[in-house]
Amino acid sequence: MAPLVETLGSSAAHDHSPIRGSAQITSFRPNAISLAVETDREAILLLSEIFYPGWGVSVDDHREEIIRADGIFRAVKVLPGKHRVLFRYQPRSLTIGATLSILTLLLLCFSWLWIFRRSRHSSPG
Repeated sequence: MAPLVETLGSSAAHDHSPIRGSAQITSFRPNAISLAVETDREAILLLSEIFYPGWGVSVDDHREEIIRADGIFRAVKVLPGKHRVLFRYQPRSLTIGATLSILTLLLLCFSWLWIFRRSRHSSPG
């Protein structure tokens, strides 16, 4: 997997000089990829990783729209300068599942507490 920085926008149509920039992977985990990016103009950072629902991206800790590049890859727009880009896998199904699990656990605890208190009050003696 190699990140690629490409020019973007109206200035790219008139400026045919090569883009000066770099992208380096600083951390690679199954659910998160962090990159250090530097570019001299507005550009697209293309990550040669498959686009899949549930992935999100932030640039300098600000959520950005993930772009589906060439139909199958993940990409994001970056402005000129140095940036920290983080692609993170956080599927909605995981959030929903965790929320339902916590609610079920709380319901189970309250039910157990209610049954325990009720049995203490109704026991003889």
